[in-house]
Amino acid sequence: MDASTKKRVLVASLAFVMVMSSIAILFQAPLFGGNAKGEQTPGYLIGSIPSGNENANGPSGQAMQTVDAVLTTYYVTFTSIGLPQGTSWSVTVDGTNTMSTVYSSLTFQLANGSHSFLVNNPTVYMASPSSGVVLVYGSPVTQYITFTLIQYELKFVEAGLPSGSTWTANVSGQAISSATDTITFNLQNGTYNYTITGPLNYAATQPSGRIVVYGQDQVVNVTFATTLHKVTLNFAGHTTGTSWSIDLAGQVYSVSGNSFSMLKPNGLYDYDITTGSEYWASPSTGSLLVLDSDTSLNVTIYQKTYTVTFEHHGVSVGTPWEVTLGGVTHNSTSSVITFEVPAGNYTYTISGASGYSAASDGGYVNVASQPQNVNVNFTKNPDYFTGSMLILAGAAIGIAAGAGIGIYLIRKR
Repeated sequence: MDASTKKRVLVASLAFVMVMSSIAILFQAPLFGGNAKGEQTPGYLIGSIPSGNENANGPSGQAMQTVDAVLTTYYVTFTSIGLPQGTSWSVTVDGTNTMSTVYSSLTFQLANGSHSFLVNNPTVYMASPSSGVVLVYGSPVTQYITFTLIQYELKFVEAGLPSGSTWTANVSGQAISSATDTITFNLQNGTYNYTITGPLNYAATQPSGRIVVYGQDQVVNVTFATTLHKVTLNFAGHTTGTSWSIDLAGQVYSVSGNSFSMLKPNGLYDYDITTGSEYWASPSTGSLLVLDSDTSLNVTIYQKTYTVTFEHHGVSVGTPWEVTLGGVTHNSTSSVITFEVPAGNYTYTISGASGYSAASDGGYVNVASQPQNVNVNFTKNPDYFTGSMLILAGAAIGIAAGAGIGIYLIRKR
């Protein structure tokens, strides 16, 4: 071999060593893919061409080794947290490599280096992180992705209830009660039916409805109004100095005066009015209907009266006569005069029967929760004129008779 050939072989050998050294340094591996312990290192696998392949430029009988590089990959696993089993999701790596699954994990095989990823969110879920970079360096990598259900606030805000009152909102079967003025639901996109209920004697002016949640929070204003209505009983008649009671659907109220009111929810209420023993009410029983408005009932209080009957005896039918009882005078040509008076003690006088005299021209009668009868006895007055005339006539007759007899006797002599 001449000097020129030796020089070319030497240069080629140095170049080969430099290339292989550079590769070994880059992947921190010996030229033949092994370290001092015989372990494989990250990067490329290094091999040799089988013997028999000779370098055409080398001397006959000398084999020249060549490099066959194979890229080493590692498992990169993306694992979901919070996503229901069976929900499809996917990941795109380095902008082009996409995998999807309905399970909790999906795995890529990636070489050493930095790899960007993008999580394609399933419907109504949000991924965290939704994008980023995974660094692969000689070992498997696991990247956890936390999925959160995308929800929006549906807020009910009430007005009209007394402070501290408890009310309830029910959205598609989920009920929440509160003693504050706000009830909040966290919901995903969708259409929901709702109902609102209030405490006793209160109701929402719009107790039910439907709301669409789509991409933003929603607020529903709820106004409550009392379901109590004013029931008024107005009294007339004998109300001064008296009192009575009202039984309204089993609840008893004591009343005095001209008016009485109470608050009642909608309903049909039976009532019964009880007065003192000497009074009565009209109407005294019945039913009151309360239906979304105030209502009233007019009641008259009457004092009980009793019949006092005066009946004369000894007077010819058709003879006028009169009775005054308690300052009230009634007259009649019949034998009976009646009065209707409350219970009490009364004075009376009898008069007016011409030609007759009452055995008693007055007196007292006690009316005590029952009718009373008073008999009036009359006697006919003497006819003094007629008697006098009869006496005079008798005297005249007697005188005339006596005179006639006397004259007769005288003549006879």
